[in-house]
Parts: sequence; C-alpha cells; structure tokens
Amino acid sequence: MLIRILAAVLLLVLLPFLLIVFFFIYIEDGYPFVFKQFRIGQHERVFIFYKIRTMRRNTPERSTKEIDESENWVLKTGYYLRKYSIDESLNLLNIVKGDMKFIGPRPLIIGEVDMHARRKELGITKQKPGITGWAQINGRDVISDERKLELEKYYLDNQSIKLRFVILLKTIYYVVYSVRQKLFK
Repeated sequence: MLIRILAAVLLLVLLPFLLIVFFFIYIEDGYPFVFKQFRIGQHERVFIFYKIRTMRRNTPERSTKEIDESENWVLKTGYYLRKYSIDESLNLLNIVKGDMKFIGPRPLIIGEVDMHARRKELGITKQKPGITGWAQINGRDVISDERKLELEKYYLDNQSIKLRFVILLKTIYYVVYSVRQKLFK
C-alpha cells in the first residue's frame, strides 16, 4: 500500500510538468495525450498500460521495433520524451491501480507470444511487472530477448532489498546521466 501512495504522490508532484507535456503533444498532433495498451501482468493477467503518447495518432498498433521506419511515426515531442524516459512516467498510474510496481520485469505486449511463453516457463510471470528492472539497467533494448530472460530470472531468484536499491540507484543514475549527456553535447 505504501508503494501505491508513493506513486500517487509522485504523480501529483509531476502533474504541472505533465500538463505542459500534454500541451505540446496537443499542439503537434492533437488529442489523446495518453497511450493505452493491453499488457500482460502478474499471473498472466491482462491490464491497461499507460504511457504518454509519443507517436502519431494513426501509427500501426505494433511494437516500435516491428514498425518500418518507426522514427517517422515518432512525434518531435515524443522523441525527447522517449530519450529521457519521460513517457514512462504515467506507469505510476499502473502502480496506483496495483497492476505494477517500481521494480520488476517490464510488462509484455500481448503480441509477444514467444517471450511470454519463455517467461511463464521460467516463473517470471509470478511477479508484478515494474517500471524498471534488472534487465533495464543491464542493457534495456540493446540486449537480446534471451539475455533479458536471463536477467529477469536472476532478479526473480535473487530479489532482496539490496538488489532493489541497486536497481533504483542505477536507474536514477542512467536517467540523470542521459539527461546531462544530452544537455551538454
């Protein structure tokens, strides 16, 4: 319950910034500001996943890596939101609803059938998905699905307060480092 309250407080703190972001999205591509998608959660339960919309309204409904020339579909505002992972801030709504937590494996898109089957085999679907996790701080989208599964299984088998703290610190470091690196280029 404390995690859900913390997520709600963070959403309230971020609200003025989110309103500015929504304004820029509206100017560039209209309404809606929020991207909703069905994702697979704990115990294979399907839930509505929230993100700030970063792609055009008429973008094909597939994962970004499956869309040809996906960079042409990304909004100018969306480019920056993705670069700094700001688009993920609405995942806090999923924590408030109880669908996710701060740390865990990222929730899968329903169409990622093979990855889901492997996660189920390894027992990874027993835990709630998270905003960040062991796989995200160890390569995120530049590592293979097999490597992600290894890292998610490692987290499942070795969960501890210490490991969560390491993940949280490294996530903060990578976000701050990324922002600093982009600002001072």
